Order: sequence, then C-alpha cells, then structure tokens
Amino acid sequence: MIDQTSPPEYYLDDLEIGMTFESDQYTITEEEIITFAKQYDPIYFHVDPEAAKKSEFGGLIASGWNTAGIAQRLSVQGFMHKIAGIVSPGIEKMYFLKPVFPGDTLRVASTITEVKPSQSKPDRGVFRYKHKVFNQNDVCVMTIECMVLAWRRPDTH
Repeated sequence: MIDQTSPPEYYLDDLEIGMTFESDQYTITEEEIITFAKQYDPIYFHVDPEAAKKSEFGGLIASGWNTAGIAQRLSVQGFMHKIAGIVSPGIEKMYFLKPVFPGDTLRVASTITEVKPSQSKPDRGVFRYKHKVFNQNDVCVMTIECMVLAWRRPDTH
C-alpha cells in the first residue's frame, strides 16, 4: 500500500516539461488476464487460451483495459502519489499498440508534456503527461495521454 498521507514531493510549480518518471515492473499472469476479461472484456482471445491460438495474435492476450489498469497502478506507485494532484478530468488519448501476453513484464515511463498554472484560480493549475507502457523487450505496447489538476506550492501565490 502507498502512503498517500505524506506531504507531496512535487507541486505544479516543481514540474517541468520533459521530466520523466519511471515505474517499477509488473508481470501479468494468464489467470489475471482471464479473470479481468471474464468480468469486463469477454472477447474470446482474452478468456479462452485454446480459442485464442486461432486468433491473429496466436494466443491469449490481455484486454487493453487490463493493461491500462496496470499502467495506472504503476504510475500511482511510481510517481503520481508524490504529486499534489487534485483529480484527473480524463484521458485525452489512449492507444493499444501491441498485444500483451501472459508473462509479459510491464513498466511505465511517464513524461510531463505541459505545465500550466490556472489564471482564474491561482492556487492550482494543470499538467499533462504521456505514459509509455513498455514490455520486457522495451517494446512500447500502449500510450496514454492525460491531464491532471494539481495544487501549486502554498508559498507561490
């Protein structure tokens, strides 16, 4: 569990375009892929290993939504819990680039792409970042672009 009660390491004022945060790694299992897909994305190549062998992927693959959930967990554990974030209004772009197979080990590199203090509310602003999700072979399997509302340092406004 992440200690989210500690003071943040970063406020909006500390973020710079180009800053990149690297996550730990996470290995996805066949059981996890099937369990997730049965509940949320029951397409045959996510839930049936035998039928999936006949698919264009040649075997069972994770749902993109499963991969996105893992990316979220890795980003929260890796850096988001360190930022004085308020909330994310949503994902702006998400692309499933390559399939994720059982046993793949994923990691996330998150790069700040924009930092913008609010003109109407000086105690906050927004930042945008791009997640790149890589497998164990350093192949980018997914990208996600998001915006987050974040607090500014209390002494800067």
